[in-house]
Amino acid sequence: MIFGTDNYVMQVAHRDGHRLAELARNIKDGHWFRSHTLCQGYKQLMGADVIIPTPISSNRKFHFFTILLHIEKPEEKLLEELSDGRFLYQLYGIQTHSFFSNIPFDREKKEEFLISGLTMGNISYNIKYISDETLIDKNEIDSILTSFNNIFSTYIPTSEISAINQSSGKINISSEFRFLLNQSFKVFDLTDGYFDPTIGPLVNLWGFGPYKLKNNPKKSDIQDLLEHVGLNKVILNDNYLIKDENTYIDFSSIAKGYAVDILSDYLLNKRINNFFVEIGGEVRTKGKNIKSNNWVVGIETPFEINSNIIATAQLEDLSIATSGNYRNFYKISDSLIYHTINPKTGYPAYTNMLSASVFSESCFLADAYATSFMAMGFEKSKKLLDQLKEIEVFLIYYDDKGNVNKYLSDGIKEKINLLD
Repeated sequence: MIFGTDNYVMQVAHRDGHRLAELARNIKDGHWFRSHTLCQGYKQLMGADVIIPTPISSNRKFHFFTILLHIEKPEEKLLEELSDGRFLYQLYGIQTHSFFSNIPFDREKKEEFLISGLTMGNISYNIKYISDETLIDKNEIDSILTSFNNIFSTYIPTSEISAINQSSGKINISSEFRFLLNQSFKVFDLTDGYFDPTIGPLVNLWGFGPYKLKNNPKKSDIQDLLEHVGLNKVILNDNYLIKDENTYIDFSSIAKGYAVDILSDYLLNKRINNFFVEIGGEVRTKGKNIKSNNWVVGIETPFEINSNIIATAQLEDLSIATSGNYRNFYKISDSLIYHTINPKTGYPAYTNMLSASVFSESCFLADAYATSFMAMGFEKSKKLLDQLKEIEVFLIYYDDKGNVNKYLSDGIKEKINLLD
């Protein structure tokens, strides 16, 4: 049961701090609960050394302390006494000063809590977390997302990014803006500029901004805007950036992923260790679902006429972001105009990539690379993947003969269930 080691750390928790203090005194004095049998056999059971290295502490619901035990063998009576519903505990085997096993007993019944709403205009969000009590509410989540939009939304005239885009020269920026811009520089460099947050004016020109397109843009208009596209035209310093008046920054291609990370960090700070956070299809997970299984997400087939699920992915402590042209496009005459714009040419990126699902601990990184791979195409993406250790992928693409192929990186194969 404990895998052959005789040293243990046990953490014990109880709702009643006085009851827990009584237990701590009994342990220290050589007694164990109210069981006469266990009291008699205590010294033989526990061995010579019983240490309480931490005082009784508390969180919002439980009081707890940690003890170091030297035990020949964990007796069933001891486990029964601890698992009678009054105490919650975890027992860890120790071998060469490292945790060797983790055996939880008798946790209280957990519930799945759901918070849903809209953000970034009309984009839906969904949060599921597992707990035995309500730890966060919708107002908290909406407040975080409102603050996020007040920094990064180009649709809010008074947002920080709107003020930056209307300015030039040296511009003071918030720590949140600096972080995302700094991360963007890293992905910009690694993708050789295929990921570029300054491409916003071209996205708008092609009708994927506030105004729809009626006719194809003029070549001269595209070339004029390309003169000001390129994240390397922005200089980032400690608490300010420098740009010219025509350089326009837009994080819309990664905003959902970054917002997912911010909400996930908030849940972690609330000591929520089992959750599912989703904004507009971008997902980050932690721990297990209500059934103690991995969280499962579906990946859609990248074809307009069929929106069925092509695969499912099992996620634990992992994010997924999927990019594809099958959701955001329109027709002009007989031409399909896709929303992924090649920042090098200024035109929609007609590559052999149909769909890019990227897995990473960070949802921002997953979102950024999913966007990049759509513009890069399969061959360039595959070459870059050899350099990236922090991401895994599921790519759907056309091969040279026009056949639809699927590529799974080694680290994600066991987590993907292909349905066709």
